[in-house]
Amino acid sequence: MAGGAEFRSEIEAALRQAGNLAQECRGSEPPELKPDGSLVTVGDRRVEDYLRDALGRLLPGAAFWGEESGHAEPAADGLWAVDPIDGTSNYAFGSPLWGVSVALVQDRRPVVGGIFLPDLGECYISEAGAGAWKDGRPLEPLLRGPVKPFELIGASDPAIRQVGRNGLPGKLRCAGSV
Repeated sequence: MAGGAEFRSEIEAALRQAGNLAQECRGSEPPELKPDGSLVTVGDRRVEDYLRDALGRLLPGAAFWGEESGHAEPAADGLWAVDPIDGTSNYAFGSPLWGVSVALVQDRRPVVGGIFLPDLGECYISEAGAGAWKDGRPLEPLLRGPVKPFELIGASDPAIRQVGRNGLPGKLRCAGSV
């Protein structure tokens, strides 16, 4: 099982480097349309290539599944699931609400994951059973129980279509990168 403070620190370093690369690529070429109608940028492709290499060095026995390169079956040490630029439309059109997202899945369960929001300078890392951190500082755990009507939640378009806006608790916020 991969994990621990050093492993999380290495993931954060890879996320930050990937975010810096995305910022360097931003606006270098116009975005293209993928077959599904979503956008892809030079940044998406270059960041995914970087993360394939960086995460492969971090955990050589894990497979890699990137949004741009497609599906892979888990390997002995699991599977890295990567969205190189989560919120590509926001990224392409200048909104700061985008990030670089990675997760390590082992035995069909996410064990560690993170997102770096380069324009905001914030990095969030979480490890199953160990907690969550923002920029290396522990976050307070969320209290268990129902979502209160005033608490903010995020949801994707497919989730909203599946359960309907009224089927989601709390105050809904959708900013393009859930």
